Amino acid sequence: MSDKPKGTLYEMCVRGDDYREEYEFEMFGEEITALMKPIKDKKFLPLTAYLKEHLDIDEEEAVEKVEEAKEESDGETIDISKMDEDFVTSIQNAAVYGIAGSVEDDGEIIEYTEDEARKMVDKMIGGYSVELGGKALEISGNVRDVKKFPGSRGASEVLALLEAGVPLVDKQEDLTPFQRMVLLEAIDEKREEEQEAANGGNSHGQINSARQPRGGRGETIQYVNKHGEKED
Repeated sequence: MSDKPKGTLYEMCVRGDDYREEYEFEMFGEEITALMKPIKDKKFLPLTAYLKEHLDIDEEEAVEKVEEAKEESDGETIDISKMDEDFVTSIQNAAVYGIAGSVEDDGEIIEYTEDEARKMVDKMIGGYSVELGGKALEISGNVRDVKKFPGSRGASEVLALLEAGVPLVDKQEDLTPFQRMVLLEAIDEKREEEQEAANGGNSHGQINSARQPRGGRGETIQYVNKHGEKED
């Protein structure tokens, strides 16, 4: 799992799906640098709902499965023949949603549309697409990063922007999972502080006794089709 510094987490929260992270991997003996982005909730929530409903795993467990398979490959491509077919297809969809482009040898950035990213993934042989899908899920946000971020200057500043009427995105579905989880955690912490102050410093743990940073508090239920692709 990632262990990003708070400065990077702040950038991820403010930039949302405009955040970019280079990911280097080797394919057929050639070094390739993919440019990755977080997946918006519009795509992320149906995909992870499918993983949970049909495969009984969440996004963090999915990333762990990819990382374990990569370690077992001993430097070669991941052997997807040993993986559940539905899992592979779902993680490949994550790769499509998370590939923003590539970085050429001269440093030039080539940006991809989603259709171009899908064509790239379809052409990949072996488990390279699964490796990229795992990376896409990982940079979209995980609970360990979220737990480290609230309470820091970054989370307070982001919440202050919202309270001042400066939105991070135009629509809620355009939030990244990391933005959503950080904001929910920051709001919970603020409520706890307000409740503690109202009780004279003794909240007795009555507020937010069961946080669910990955869960669906206030999220709209979305019906999904096979492999977590959202139905129109």
